[in-house]
Amino acid sequence: MAGAIYDSFWADMAEGNIKVSEGGFYAMLVSADYVPDVSAHARRGDVQAHEVAGAGYAPGGLPIAVEAQRAPGRLELRFAGQVWRAATIRARAQVIYRRRGDDPARDELVFFNDFGADVTSTADDFSIGPSTITISRQGATPCAIRSAIPPAKVNWSRPIASADCCSSA
Repeated sequence: MAGAIYDSFWADMAEGNIKVSEGGFYAMLVSADYVPDVSAHARRGDVQAHEVAGAGYAPGGLPIAVEAQRAPGRLELRFAGQVWRAATIRARAQVIYRRRGDDPARDELVFFNDFGADVTSTADDFSIGPSTITISRQGATPCAIRSAIPPAKVNWSRPIASADCCSSA
């Protein structure tokens, strides 16, 4: 799986649990033993056991800025990149979530971004580029979604597959 938006994200947005204007977004890194289940995983507590550990990495990851860009028939959520300085870690994927405090059972998951292979840094910067989720209206279908999540390290970039939120895929 290259990456995916967690199903719970849509419900959390619709119910007002996730408001981009309120901030509180974080990026955490997980190891290769994490198997994402975008239908069943909804909170950071579902993922936390697979979080990486190492020098230069604090549990819970890093806070990140998110910006909403609106245009007729279109909404883009732009997530800033992250840099863990002088880190000694090995990660397979990034998980973006909305933090609610110190209880991982309350933190809402947004998306999962698989790097395609383990990425390692040894006393060096571990960098992930910015990510975008685009929600757009196409013809009579009001909910087509295009997600591009370019992740880790300078020369590594791969967008996740496009999905249509109205289909069962």
